[in-house]
Amino acid sequence: MGFLRINKLSYKGDKYYYESPNLEKKITIIEGPNGVGKSTFFDLLYYGLSGKVEQFNKSSDQKHEQIIFDTNNSVTLDISINKEKFKLIRKIGSNAILVLGENSDNLDLKLNLLINRSKADDYIFSDWILDKLNIDVFSLTQGSKTFKINFTDLMRLIYHNQLADPTPIYKQAENTGYVSDSLNVRKAVFEILVGKSLLEYYKSLSDLRSAQKDKDSARAICDEYKSFVSEINDDSEIKNIQFITKELKEKGQRLLELIDFRKNLIQVQPMPETWLKSIDKVKDRKINLENRLRKVEKNISVVKKELVTIVQGKEANQIDIDRISKIILTHEQLSLFSPDTCPYCLKDVDRSPNRCVCGHEVDEEDYQRYFYSSEEYHEILRSRIKSLETFNSAIDNLKRNISKLDTLRDSIENKIKDIDKNLLEMMDGLAVEVNNSELESVEDKISDLREDISDLNQLLKMELKLEGFEKVLKSKEIAYSKKETSFKRVEINSSEQLKDRIQEFSDIYSDLMQNSLKDVRKAEISADTYLPIINDGIYREASSKVSVRFLYFITLLKMSLELDIPYPKLILVDTPETVGIDKENLDLVLSKLYDLETDLDTDFQAIVATGVGKYPTKMKDLVVLKLSDDSKLLEKRI
Repeated sequence: MGFLRINKLSYKGDKYYYESPNLEKKITIIEGPNGVGKSTFFDLLYYGLSGKVEQFNKSSDQKHEQIIFDTNNSVTLDISINKEKFKLIRKIGSNAILVLGENSDNLDLKLNLLINRSKADDYIFSDWILDKLNIDVFSLTQGSKTFKINFTDLMRLIYHNQLADPTPIYKQAENTGYVSDSLNVRKAVFEILVGKSLLEYYKSLSDLRSAQKDKDSARAICDEYKSFVSEINDDSEIKNIQFITKELKEKGQRLLELIDFRKNLIQVQPMPETWLKSIDKVKDRKINLENRLRKVEKNISVVKKELVTIVQGKEANQIDIDRISKIILTHEQLSLFSPDTCPYCLKDVDRSPNRCVCGHEVDEEDYQRYFYSSEEYHEILRSRIKSLETFNSAIDNLKRNISKLDTLRDSIENKIKDIDKNLLEMMDGLAVEVNNSELESVEDKISDLREDISDLNQLLKMELKLEGFEKVLKSKEIAYSKKETSFKRVEINSSEQLKDRIQEFSDIYSDLMQNSLKDVRKAEISADTYLPIINDGIYREASSKVSVRFLYFITLLKMSLELDIPYPKLILVDTPETVGIDKENLDLVLSKLYDLETDLDTDFQAIVATGVGKYPTKMKDLVVLKLSDDSKLLEKRI
């Protein structure tokens, strides 16, 4: 699978700059005391890979002042993906990364890729780098939300960042909501990184859900059109296309026969045949106008019904405006609504962020939406008033349409009257012998037939369109069935592979833990959560938490070197000893990383930051960057 290597890191600004040495070794150690820029190194690196760094945000409570108050500043990463070289450039505060080709065969490459996805079909930096790493981009569904897995999601098990509490294994999610940090998402990240079949499983699942969405959409359109056709036809008998076509043919033939029969009923003496044909044309015009009149009257009825619905909607909206106005008045006078108010006694509560008044953890954004300030109520009121304008505009448009239709109806009725008058005048000029009662009967039959034919033609158009929708639905159902069959096959394969990967991970992890911590007899990961279980869950040694997490990452790296899995053979480790681990245990843990270089003849990269001398003596030659109070990471321009 893919191998991601960081070759060089650079930072440039008007006030500060930094340029790392070439990171050519498999293991790179950055050494220095606290506060000299080790974490800044990793923040810049993660930021250059599209990550979100809170300290680089101007609105953050914990700003990195040197970077926030610098100008024209950017991060540049020289990277290799499967030995193909690229340069990534991201300006501080930008939502885009410039990707440049650095190989002789990709020098023409120049992509400016967004980092955050605004639309589902956006092609962003995450899509590009995952494609280069041979990791398919797919969607996950959590509850009612569907979102695509991004590169930064996978970085949660690649970037071993500093944590105040080392108990969590995963790096924090960039969006700490229920969905983005759910167990399902964390499990998906693990499964994607450790197995080809597991990656295929999620890709197949994503394709299946996409096919189901297409199928459901096609069904909804088909059902909606069926309902429309039924409503248009009222209680008329349902007829298929073949039956309609056959009936049209029969009624067309019957119409021709009646027209010929009508001609035989009228004996014109001595008027020419052309005169009779002109009368037939006038009658045909009348029939067409009468058909048109019926359609106009039907349209008037439909528009009037729509007008009634819109007027009712306007009245309901006006009620909302009155109610919200009263709420605003009450709220401004009494300040009833606040996220820091007890809903029972209405007293102020000293509520901690991301906590409910009862003390439970909550998503602050979801929590806040049940409480509105005066400004928010005013915004809601403005929205309702804007809707009122929309209602008024719609009502005016409908009234204008009704007026136009009324005018059109009157015009058609007047034309019919004129034709009747014209027909009378034409008939008066004819000397005819005719059976009036029989002629009237034939005329009625001709008129009825023409109306039936017109209705059948309209019905045929609708049935042909419905047939098209049904064909689309059928194709979507077939596509879904194929995806479902494929998914079931992949699901079986991935289930077997997952069991193997969990066992392989547990074997490697247990060996590393037992050789690093003397009081660990057994270490494995849960089949349900993939989180570590030490000594069957009894182990409580607080000082070992750093080792538990660090060795978890090393296990993933070792698996990527021994097995063909999507993990990109890269780990980034930021100063693990800052959260409590003695030098002896830290040396043991780092030795396990060092063993990967000596024991396995496979390329990888590990970039590790430690305190001064906080590494085994045998790893001294791997220190490529020494920071101190006199030589900090960011240098000030003179």
